[in-house]
Amino acid sequence: MRIFLTGATGNVGNQTVKMLVNEGHDVVCLVRKNIKIDSCKIVKGDLKKINRKIANEISDTDGIIHLASPRSFNREIVVLEDILGTASIIDNWEKGNFVYMSSQVVYGIPDGILTESSPIKPFCWYDIGKICNEYQLNVSGNNRSRKAAISLRMALLFGNGPRCKDRQFLYDVFRNCINNSTFIFRSEEGLETYGSSFLGERDCASFICKSLELEQSGGYNIASGFCTWKELIELICKKLNKKPNYKIKAECFAEKGECRMPQSISLMDISKFYKLTRFKPFQTLEELIEQYNEYVKF
Repeated sequence: MRIFLTGATGNVGNQTVKMLVNEGHDVVCLVRKNIKIDSCKIVKGDLKKINRKIANEISDTDGIIHLASPRSFNREIVVLEDILGTASIIDNWEKGNFVYMSSQVVYGIPDGILTESSPIKPFCWYDIGKICNEYQLNVSGNNRSRKAAISLRMALLFGNGPRCKDRQFLYDVFRNCINNSTFIFRSEEGLETYGSSFLGERDCASFICKSLELEQSGGYNIASGFCTWKELIELICKKLNKKPNYKIKAECFAEKGECRMPQSISLMDISKFYKLTRFKPFQTLEELIEQYNEYVKF
């Protein structure tokens, strides 16, 4: 198939391009700068202004994978670049599946098991952008030659790609472990139970490629597994030959030398995706931490 893809230079996009090429797809990548991506056709442009050349490339493909995001909390940027930019791609979508990379943030501050039917609770403009894009995509799918409109709700990404230090949660945890920061929790129970589902880059790329085969439109949770913050901190400290430091603080405000981890449980149920594709994620927490430690070389 001929696939139009945005976000090729990001952590997830890098792995997705490699996987698509290895599977024999022809890949057209929309990029903002003149770069070379092996075995791909490059189209330079910007989501804020889809010209006729880009529109033709979109309409001439057998499927779309939209991974690009401004990753902003600013209302103007989210509306102009994220929501309206995504709308421009949808407007030129002619055939095949449209796979959009959403996020677990659409559920707001979680507290337990998350299914695709869990309430949507936006917390900021970044979250609103994801929700708006899911809805505008969902109402546009399964129309004429268009097929499924897929929104993948990505768990917390633990990646070691080219932008692994760019506003990445895992980088911040590593940095705090290196600096011997004290990790604070509001209760002993929270120390033992708070945590999140996580996702490795190769698993994420596999979920994306499998989504090109889905026939049912809608949102899908995707994750590699679940870890408590305590498990994550202790595994990182072990790799760094550091001793983890914890403190229980009821008010849970971080002071100098302290790091407040999210005081919640975000456990994503991915059974819906599995039932339709039979895909089982394979990347473990240990593998991802080992790869990240080697790649970043703290």
